[in-house]
Amino acid sequence: MTDRPLNPQEQWVADLLRLLGFDVKLNYWIPGIQPRREIDVLARLGPLQIAFECKNYSREGVDNEDIAYFCAKLLHLNPALGVFVANSFRQENITYCRQHGILPITSQDIRAETERLTARKHQMAVSESTINLLAAMLRLLHDWTNYFAPTWPFHEKIYATQSFAKHNLIVVKSDLPGLFEYEHTESGAAFFKRLKSIVTTMEQTGIRAMLSSRNAIETIISQYTCNTRQTTFQGADALVMQGVGLYDEEGEVTAFARLLTSVLQDTLQTLKE
Repeated sequence: MTDRPLNPQEQWVADLLRLLGFDVKLNYWIPGIQPRREIDVLARLGPLQIAFECKNYSREGVDNEDIAYFCAKLLHLNPALGVFVANSFRQENITYCRQHGILPITSQDIRAETERLTARKHQMAVSESTINLLAAMLRLLHDWTNYFAPTWPFHEKIYATQSFAKHNLIVVKSDLPGLFEYEHTESGAAFFKRLKSIVTTMEQTGIRAMLSSRNAIETIISQYTCNTRQTTFQGADALVMQGVGLYDEEGEVTAFARLLTSVLQDTLQTLKE
């Protein structure tokens, strides 16, 4: 057995099967039989086993003898679905395959399905930059946990307190040493409620917070422009950004996101002072 394809069809089939989650073996020698017989591609997923015969003929169709030989090899496998891949089939080939329980598929169909699934997988994979953005947000949200609950007093201010007050999210009632007390404004209560919801969502998806608060703020501001229409988030990235409330279904930045960015910009300035 070798893991290297002997023709392009074998590679295309292997690529498609791996996208579908199958365990794939190329050029698999059936054990325990003489003369030796080889399966071009053998794929397993749980109890399902599929064997592929791959022909790269330049002429039209294949020989029915090729299909018959493949059928004979299948008899030596545990129950397996047989698939015959070729560049083209004549009608007599298709009829013969169906009579013997073999599925005929053209090389073009294999390639087209592989391209479709590859594109879909790319679209539905969250990018590293988006994961970093969420990790940065989670760092700050953990820092701001005290502000989620409408109970007072808290022991001390944090680096974002001044920015919260500036943007009318809190009203400071007491700023005495060791006795910091504040109240949410109406807009602040809604803001922190949204943040708490974001924390829950991200923690459920396994996002881990960045270690540095300063790095987190800089990451968010550098990756995320709130003053222009954002067109870089697509596929899964767009769904995530909509899910945490930063963008609406039209791709526009939400009012919540604009406020969050302004708070972060002021907070970063405080950290630099």
